Amino acid sequence: MASPPNAKANELVSRFRELIMRNTELGRRTPPIVCLFDGQDNGGAANELITALQGNQGIGRSVAISSTHVDVSLVSSPSSATTGQDPSGTTDPDSSTSTGQGPVLPLLHRVYGNFASRKNKGRLRFPRYALASWLTHQRLLSEDAENWRAELRRHLAAKAGKNKQEVTETLDLLAVTTPIPLVGWLLSFLIRSWPRACARLWLSGSLPGWRQRTRWFMRQGYMSPRPAGDFMEFALKLTIRDIPINGQRQIKLLLVHAFLEDLRAAYRRTWRPSTWRRTANPVVLISGVAQGNAGMELLSLINDVRNETGEEDPLLVIAQCDGSDDMWTDAPKDYNDWWKGLNPRPRTMRTDAWRLGYTVSMSEDDLSAKEVVERANLTPPDFPLPARPGVLFSATVAVLFLVGSGLWWAGAPYVRAGCVPLLNHDGVSVALVDDVCVGYSDSADRLFGVDTNDPEAAARLTWVEQAIFRQNACAERAVANDPTRKRLTIVYLAGFLGDEENSRDWRTAQAEEMEGLLLKQIRQNGKAQPDGRCAPASARSYLRIVIANGGPAMRYADQVVEGRISALVRDDPHVIGVVGLDRSIASTEKAIATLGNLGVPVLTTTLSGTNLDQDSPLYFQMVPSNTVQGRLVADYVKSTASSPHPIRHVHVFHPPIVKSASGVPDDLYVASLVQSLEEWLGAARVPYTDHPWVGGEANSDGGLPSACSDRPGDMIFYAGRHERFADFLTAIFSQCNTAGQTVPIITDDAITRFLSDAPNNPGDIPADVNIGFVSKGSDVVLTGRYCPAPTEAPPPENKMSTVLATFCAQLADLYSEHGQGTRSSAGIKLPRWAGERIGLAYDAAGMLLEAASAPYPDRYARLGVAYEPNRAAVAQQLRDKRYSGVIGTYRFGASRVQNETGIAILGV
Repeated sequence: MASPPNAKANELVSRFRELIMRNTELGRRTPPIVCLFDGQDNGGAANELITALQGNQGIGRSVAISSTHVDVSLVSSPSSATTGQDPSGTTDPDSSTSTGQGPVLPLLHRVYGNFASRKNKGRLRFPRYALASWLTHQRLLSEDAENWRAELRRHLAAKAGKNKQEVTETLDLLAVTTPIPLVGWLLSFLIRSWPRACARLWLSGSLPGWRQRTRWFMRQGYMSPRPAGDFMEFALKLTIRDIPINGQRQIKLLLVHAFLEDLRAAYRRTWRPSTWRRTANPVVLISGVAQGNAGMELLSLINDVRNETGEEDPLLVIAQCDGSDDMWTDAPKDYNDWWKGLNPRPRTMRTDAWRLGYTVSMSEDDLSAKEVVERANLTPPDFPLPARPGVLFSATVAVLFLVGSGLWWAGAPYVRAGCVPLLNHDGVSVALVDDVCVGYSDSADRLFGVDTNDPEAAARLTWVEQAIFRQNACAERAVANDPTRKRLTIVYLAGFLGDEENSRDWRTAQAEEMEGLLLKQIRQNGKAQPDGRCAPASARSYLRIVIANGGPAMRYADQVVEGRISALVRDDPHVIGVVGLDRSIASTEKAIATLGNLGVPVLTTTLSGTNLDQDSPLYFQMVPSNTVQGRLVADYVKSTASSPHPIRHVHVFHPPIVKSASGVPDDLYVASLVQSLEEWLGAARVPYTDHPWVGGEANSDGGLPSACSDRPGDMIFYAGRHERFADFLTAIFSQCNTAGQTVPIITDDAITRFLSDAPNNPGDIPADVNIGFVSKGSDVVLTGRYCPAPTEAPPPENKMSTVLATFCAQLADLYSEHGQGTRSSAGIKLPRWAGERIGLAYDAAGMLLEAASAPYPDRYARLGVAYEPNRAAVAQQLRDKRYSGVIGTYRFGASRVQNETGIAILGV
């Protein structure tokens, strides 16, 4: 037999450095098992070198190197094997067992304990080895093999419960102290079931992190896992029973294999920064290895596992071995020769294939082993730049900043608009379209139009929307308490922003319409009480109002209907109709047509564009069309023929009429009104001049007439939208100087929006200016201050109907309950008169509710059939019934456009 080659200490330490550092070619290979022998003239040199290596800063205390030193003679002692405590005071992290016996491989278990100790700066985790070792400690006491599974399952549950003791103690405290009995019961149940559930998940491989571990045990080759069937059967093989000698060796090989597999997993570079920080291989230093002792057994087991599995691992073992000839066989004298001989047959079955031995001799300059190690500079290389804590932290902050900036950049428009689709839920569905929040809402989670730059309008909108949503909440509660009552839904669709080209917000009109809906809601549901109830409520159904925003000037009405309201209609069969739709434009027409396809009745409050009823068979228009408005203006002009100041010429001002490629006007309201004026003024033989006005001042040379013109018989008619009316007044009064108004000014009905908003903007109308306007709800307007302030006497010329008197009483109660002066209890500035839109919306809700009621209640009662409101029946009832409202009497039998309802020209 050959003796181990001689090697000087400094040469050995240089070689060790190459084997330890993972940035070298040798460091990336599977390290050998190095046995150091004492020379005949150097007794104790090998052990001195081992001690020096352990005490070196690079190996012993560096964060980057995981290392441990064990003495075979100390670890193999019975007391040490049993208690898991060595003289250095290092505690085995898994020393407690259910048998009181030592581990199967005490030396390996000590290495595991030192590596896994919290005191170790290069601490490693060994989940596979820990599980395998724990199983080998379990003694199954049952005599019957059929009960072994249940017994082992109880052991696993106890282990899971012990590992989660802090969690269960916290849950137990919460269970005792919680004031809610149900929560306490659930926590108590969780405490009792936690260990068992954890064990089941553990064994099934469903517990996160454990699936790979149990799968590894079933795929490795020791202890024949495949015939076992499942992990539970395999685990039973590892418990303490009468195992044959061959089986005991298989268990030892499994423990070593699990230990090495945990090292492979820890040093395998993944996306986790901790794996990139391991720049040095783990080192095990062993003293006292001799033939037949535990040290030699461990070296042989590591050698055999590497031979049989063919898998690489990063573990470098440096052992101090005795000088017995039995410890050594013929082997290469150089590392490179050894590696070349090993590489062609990595699975060779030589019992010392992975061992490399050297006889230690001191260096030529007589340096001590400690000095040699210190000069070798075993400090591991720095972490890769991305894995360094400072760089990683900075990079993480930078990434989070970039991601956060990106999310903010993408989400800022949604946040600014208060329109986050992720927060949508039943009753709220919104989307951001061109930086505008559109959609619908039935709760205070989303208010529309309250971001206006007019504080009075914002306060009024906030107040009325919140009041409607309180009614919705109490209606929901009432229906939940009494399922025999129905909850009927009306969708109010309007544009809560003005024309974006105009810097002014115009939202008072929407506030008026919602106040009318709120009045009818209170009459139907009862007042919302502080405790959330509606009282008193005598109706058999409750009314819910859903507010929908069609965007600036109703530009996105069709998208809101197609993308939002359509889903609401499909999900809720008790949506009985849609009201509002405040502009006769192309998107509104598309919305009407889509609602018709969905079978939803549409009841418009102020639309008067011509032929809108052709967009849907379920379209109902509450006010006369522009054809009637044109005839009204012509009749008014003719009525002045016998007056002292007859009108002989009409100047019609309107925005330019723009048509799409298909020839459809973009603004159907203006186009149809201008056409109607031309027809009726022409039929009455009244001269008129058409002025497509886009801006500019009046002049006296015939281009643009002035409001103080000296030409007798002129009349100015404004046939445009309310947004430009203030500019129009400025234009026609620009040449007046100190002269007063001499030309009568009449406007279309769209200017009621301007007049509703005028009290909040008193500078819009010049002083001493008289304006006539077309009103579609003159009966309500002519009540004057009486409706909003009942202390005022009603105008003597207004003979109010019972319906109108009830309406005024409700409106006064809504405005001034517990209030004083010109403001309500909510701080809302009271209007100077009741807006016509309040009455129109009130009538619209009333008509739909009446149409949704049983047409023949006595007959349904006799038949014993409960009437179920549906949209088809609602549409038919609107056609069949006549309804007496505050504006007048509505009949849709002959036509779905209410051309018979009176309209009038009023002055302000």
